[in-house]
Amino acid sequence: MAIIRIRQISCKVNPIRSAAYPTPAKRPAFSVMDKARVKEQFGVKIAHWRDALERCLHENQGL
Repeated sequence: MAIIRIRQISCKVNPIRSAAYPTPAKRPAFSVMDKARVKEQFGVKIAHWRDALERCLHENQGL
């Protein structure tokens, strides 16, 4: 949905449950990557995913 909003694309998205899209790997119901240790250990600044996505889409508009 974020790409649709950022690029202002008009299309219909039909959501499905994870169980309706079988994959070989078992997926947790909810998982979030904790970046705190990487940031602390290496002293890096990691952009919020939405900011990084916007930057990526704007830098690659021709794709």
